[in-house]
Amino acid sequence: MTNSILRVGIGLMRPLNMAITFAAVVMGGLLGKVEPEGLPEVLLAALAAALVAGGANSLNDACDAEIDRRNRPERPVPSGRISPEGARNWGFYLMLAGVLCGFTVNIPAGIVATGVSGLMILYDYRLKRELLWGNLAVALSTGLALYYGALAAGHPAAGIVPGLFAFLINLAREIIKDVEDVAGDRSAGAGTLPIRYGS
Repeated sequence: MTNSILRVGIGLMRPLNMAITFAAVVMGGLLGKVEPEGLPEVLLAALAAALVAGGANSLNDACDAEIDRRNRPERPVPSGRISPEGARNWGFYLMLAGVLCGFTVNIPAGIVATGVSGLMILYDYRLKRELLWGNLAVALSTGLALYYGALAAGHPAAGIVPGLFAFLINLAREIIKDVEDVAGDRSAGAGTLPIRYGS
């Protein structure tokens, strides 16, 4: 039973996405020319970002339960392995842990973690179904990972240009995902770009 719950929790977090987020923050720290003594703070910031990402993924599954019944029925919530409430609570706990972890790095890092968590909550409850706003929110949170690593290294400016590239690449990716999800999004009344103007 415990192993089953653990597998569901891990599935909700999407470990690969968390690992990519962790690596992006570390890369941002390297771009910020982190000193050896500052590496623990960069790794802690990477953990904070990964936890926030895992929490956002879990909350997204809770909020998208009806859409995923059509688009991704194998996900933990639509497959019935966990309730939307359980996934939502798990997501909030993870994001809270990520925010607290961010504040242990420094106050600016904690503020960024709080802001991204708030943006992802707003995305899941409102922006996801709005024309382009949801795409922009996810792309911004992704691009901030590189900036976040540079911030933890003490040289935030070094993460701005790489973060901008990551933002643009992920904006394109989010729009393509909307094209793939048209059927489920339309059934939920979403007003995404492909629904409004065609794939």
